[in-house]
Amino acid sequence: MLFRDYIRETEENAREWIEENRDHIDRDADMIDELWTVDGVTGNGSGSYTFNAAEAWENVTGAGWTECLLFDDDFTAELEDMGMTTGELFARGPESIDVTARIMALYHIDFEAILEEVFEACEEVQ
Repeated sequence: MLFRDYIRETEENAREWIEENRDHIDRDADMIDELWTVDGVTGNGSGSYTFNAAEAWENVTGAGWTECLLFDDDFTAELEDMGMTTGELFARGPESIDVTARIMALYHIDFEAILEEVFEACEEVQ
């Protein structure tokens, strides 16, 4: 997957988690902090989103390496901003790469809009 795919998928997972947990969410909470360790969103709680190194590797390399995250300019630029190289991340293994991309994707999600949508939908039902 490319980084934009990680952002899209992470946003979908975050939205689902927010919808499922809306009764326990403080609307003013920092959703990045809330979701940082949620395995179904980032995988950071356990260190794996997929719980399968081969599946994580498929996510990272894309279909036949054609959409490899490690060659995605957007992703590598963000890594550099964090002071990390793709080589350093690669050495940590596919699950770590996959989780890192999902955590980085959190910073590209408009949580304010998602929370507003979810809570407005709840108010309309009531």
